Amino acid sequence: YVAGWAKRGPSGVLGTNRACSQETVQSMMADRSHWPVTRPGSPDALLNRLFQQTPAPVAWEDWLYLDNVEKEAGSAQGRPRVKFDDRKNLRSALGQRT
Repeated sequence: YVAGWAKRGPSGVLGTNRACSQETVQSMMADRSHWPVTRPGSPDALLNRLFQQTPAPVAWEDWLYLDNVEKEAGSAQGRPRVKFDDRKNLRSALGQRT
């Protein structure tokens, strides 16, 4: 399930994305009866499974750090932020963290 640019390509504005996301949620809810039954488990167990996957997700603390790095890079260029364009650059920035 996708919404926004992932669904339509790079077009539209916030209002377009809202309608697109509502359509996606409606599709998800229509398919809900066919979803697999999940087993209860602890949030820590889920996080452990996620972090064992490749590529690993970005932890909240790391996201906060990356958010700050993007804003600082943007400020230097007179922009709100400069987004990381790929996972390799993102992981490299995390590796340079002090």
